[in-house]
Amino acid sequence: MKIAICLVFFEDLMHLERLAKSLNALKHPDFKIYFLDNNPGKKHRERFQKLLPQSMEITCTENLGYAGGNNRIISQIQHEDYDAYWILNPDMAPEPDSLTELATYMEADKQIFAAGPVICLGETTYDPVIQLAGVKQDFFSQKKIHLHAGKKLKEFEIKIPFFTDSLNGGALLVRAEMSKDKALFEERYFMYNDETDLLYRIRLAKKLACVVPAAVVFHHHDWSKGNRKGYFRMYYYMMRNKFLFWRKYNMHWPLFSGLMKEIILFPVIFSFCQRTAGRRLVLYYYKGILDGLMNKSGKATFEFI
Repeated sequence: MKIAICLVFFEDLMHLERLAKSLNALKHPDFKIYFLDNNPGKKHRERFQKLLPQSMEITCTENLGYAGGNNRIISQIQHEDYDAYWILNPDMAPEPDSLTELATYMEADKQIFAAGPVICLGETTYDPVIQLAGVKQDFFSQKKIHLHAGKKLKEFEIKIPFFTDSLNGGALLVRAEMSKDKALFEERYFMYNDETDLLYRIRLAKKLACVVPAAVVFHHHDWSKGNRKGYFRMYYYMMRNKFLFWRKYNMHWPLFSGLMKEIILFPVIFSFCQRTAGRRLVLYYYKGILDGLMNKSGKATFEFI
């Protein structure tokens, strides 16, 4: 398969050396790397092109977000007739065989429109621990269960590809046909929950998503409590976009019951937010819900402080 690797940068300078090293080691015979810098002031372009000179930049002059950034890349390269796009977050580090394993299985089954690897926690490189291997998801309630989370990779007994409801959007191989008639990602979300909408559309089209156990990618996200700004941003967009999804697909009962649940569980959510990133996270969590109810979309008009 002919594959385009799509990278969207924002505040990722600390990941670029590891990312470039892992991409240089990929064994797949036919791929090109494209990147877009959502934050030109951080100078990702100069550093990344020095580390990976064969990469090609797709320019932009504003922060397009995850959805808009990937859509911009794909719109600029569609004439190249790629078979699939590998949407890869900069904090991911794929193993050398990972892309080949994903592409081989997708190529063998034309019903598969999305494929994902086993994603392991980055700090467990020498004794890998699985972050997730597929997602069990009810698209109406949007309840997610990360499959096989916490297992040691060496104890993971599933060796053949298996079907799943959803996948992690940070290392997602998508058949190019999904962007033939409309943009791949819903840009109203800006970032987070983008894959939920995409995988739901794949299901509506009666196509399949799968996990390929032979493909392994390490995720080097900063999960520490010190990354407060990252948690503020993540939970604001996650909660807002959950309600935007329900509005988009006219899922009125899940929207109502979801809102009631967030109100009733306030003490539990307050405790969770305080443990995770402090009390201010409660503000962004519920502001996300309110903005989703009010149909506010795109990039947030405020700073996460």
